[in-house]
Amino acid sequence: MNKINTLKIKELPLLPDILMKLNRVLHSKSVTIDTVNTIIEKDPALTAKILKLANSSYYGLSYMVGTLKKAITVLGFNTIRNLAVTVSVSGIFTANTGRSVDVHKLWHHSIGCAIASKSLLTGKNPLIQEKAFMGGILHDIGKIIILLNFPEDTKKIIEKIRGNKLLTESEAERELLGFDHSDLGSFIAEKWHFPKELACSISLHHNPEQFASYTDKLENREEAELLIYSVYTGNQIAKAMALGTSSDPLASNINPPAWQKLGITEKDLPSILLKIKENFKDVIDSWNM
Repeated sequence: MNKINTLKIKELPLLPDILMKLNRVLHSKSVTIDTVNTIIEKDPALTAKILKLANSSYYGLSYMVGTLKKAITVLGFNTIRNLAVTVSVSGIFTANTGRSVDVHKLWHHSIGCAIASKSLLTGKNPLIQEKAFMGGILHDIGKIIILLNFPEDTKKIIEKIRGNKLLTESEAERELLGFDHSDLGSFIAEKWHFPKELACSISLHHNPEQFASYTDKLENREEAELLIYSVYTGNQIAKAMALGTSSDPLASNINPPAWQKLGITEKDLPSILLKIKENFKDVIDSWNM
């Protein structure tokens, strides 16, 4: 991240040690249910919140899961990690209320983006679906880091985009800071030990076409490209459907190649959008976020 002067960035949000450890062990192919259960259960409050979210209507389980171990067994490692990270990132957003950005509405936008990004990959590999959900949750985390470190510049950025409807928030950030929230979000995702393709999806969530010239080594470029286009498209859908409110709420036309990359036709779209709308309402109502 050569655009970011880390000497300027004094306050980086931290994931709890438990989640950092969880991210590291999930890189191992030999990880077990017992290992994940032992890590998470050390935090009873986090465990209780994960169980609450796991039993919400969004996951559509036909019965209640009463233990963390059962939830891990039924939902899988990556969904449980997503729930644990969602709880923690929610705390980062909501701890910064009363500032120039309505972080509560921005958090709801992140949830909307997560749901849309995952829904766009229905029928694809469940692992890539879960990565898309996490990409949506984290795509705007850089805005919170900017807010924490540059509160006065944040006000100027908001004023700039309000005064010039053609100027994007990313462009205003780069003018004032030399980098934007996508750069910072990707930087923090790597600091938190998330997979490289997830950091890439955050970095390119406004400019997926730049992936063609992306040279960093990735395990599976085809999967990474699918992830990038799902988060990019999910972000625009969340804006267009007013799922929460982004600090840069203007939705742009989705590049036609995005639909081709995602394998979605015009005929598919109405049912996907309806599902996104229903799932967003379920999550907001049942997760109390």
